[in-house]
Amino acid sequence: MIVLIPALAYAGYNLSTETFPDGNNSAAPYSVTILSSEGTVVSTDYFPIYRTTTKDAQLISATKIQGLGAVKDIAFINATVTGDVIGDGGDQLYGFRQEQIASTTAAIPVTQCGATFVSNSADVMTLPEASVALGCQLTFVCGTADDFDVNPADGTDTISSVSTTNGTTAVVTLAPSAGDAIRCTDIGGAITLEAIGADRWAQVSGGNGIWTDVN
Repeated sequence: MIVLIPALAYAGYNLSTETFPDGNNSAAPYSVTILSSEGTVVSTDYFPIYRTTTKDAQLISATKIQGLGAVKDIAFINATVTGDVIGDGGDQLYGFRQEQIASTTAAIPVTQCGATFVSNSADVMTLPEASVALGCQLTFVCGTADDFDVNPADGTDTISSVSTTNGTTAVVTLAPSAGDAIRCTDIGGAITLEAIGADRWAQVSGGNGIWTDVN
């Protein structure tokens, strides 16, 4: 007999090695309900899964579930999230590296928001259309002394004022016009831009190295 107790919301289960009920219907669709009593989930707990077609149930061990109680150390290999990830103001996110991508001449998709692009040749990288990328941050680093250009998606998008160096001791402020690119030829120069409006990108950090306004 399976005793059902009040459901709590848990995430991170991995049933990739499960077959149900006898291995003959491995391609069948399933809904998974994780049920638990109050308190910490331990490796000796069991949870029922249900097949959507017949409502048959099978108990699985908590040791096969990632991210619960005593088995939290079983880490995800990859996780793709299609909704928002929201903290409560008291959580921390750490232990992650920036994704580094070698520069190309291809337009940057919004799926690469948060990435760092490092030039390895003279390349022109095109930002996503700002109106569909609000909140997207992208970092650009000059890996060589070649021209490394960061270009808006079209003639209406603008990279707002950029504070940079003039190569000596002074700081200068660039005021690119709509459609203008910014260029770095200084190894180690870097800048991070964020889409802040329907047609505008803003410098949110960096600007070290020599950057210039180019049409």
